[in-house]
Amino acid sequence: MALVLAALREAAGATFRFFAAGAGKRRTAMLLALLVAAPLAGCGKPTTDSVLADMERQEPFYVAIREKDPALHAQIRAILDRNLASGTPEAARAEIRKLVLPAIVKRVPDTSRETIVAFATLARDQGRFIADKHPDLCPGYLRGDEMGFDKIADKAMIDRELVIYEQLLRNPPEPGAPRASQGEAGQLFAAFFPKLRARLGVSDEELLAALEQRGPAKLQCAAAAELFDEILALPPVQRDRLLRAMFAEI
Repeated sequence: MALVLAALREAAGATFRFFAAGAGKRRTAMLLALLVAAPLAGCGKPTTDSVLADMERQEPFYVAIREKDPALHAQIRAILDRNLASGTPEAARAEIRKLVLPAIVKRVPDTSRETIVAFATLARDQGRFIADKHPDLCPGYLRGDEMGFDKIADKAMIDRELVIYEQLLRNPPEPGAPRASQGEAGQLFAAFFPKLRARLGVSDEELLAALEQRGPAKLQCAAAAELFDEILALPPVQRDRLLRAMFAEI
């Protein structure tokens, strides 16, 4: 039994290193799926100001960007200026998402306990939704592909995400909040593995493959979602330390 536990701890350490490795686009997609839409004016000739006004009306966290992060707001304006001038306004959507999403997500490790838990809960719920309703989209979802998540998710899920975006932008950070060490994370993941394996009905190898985005598409989303579920079920102190450590590696 000791050898099995040691092997699980080693596998768990590998899983933690998967989160902490260099695949930022992959991890970001696991944590948050909604495309940061850049709503564009549907009639007449759009201008940067009219598009920005429309963005702020439809997704108010853009107001928080303007008020709390002027440099990021200026970058958004520059993207719109360039794409509107070139006659390719739709190209701004992908550019703005690529710019804005990391700028928001990097605030997660130092946000409030309430917001980080809401963030992880949403990641779990999004993973379950994609696995259940659109399993064929799981690989693209986890890679962070442009997949139109905002067109397939219901309004309640989208609204939850927009609220979290605004909280991350407006709430003062809490730097110095304790984070799990890699050893502590490894021990926690070792405890998760038997539960995840039983819940998903898979082997250790299949579970690790799914967390590394290999194997059946649906299982990839399900494994990520159920891992978040296990983390969220931890006692609050352990839960928060582990979430902060994971999100710090984005």
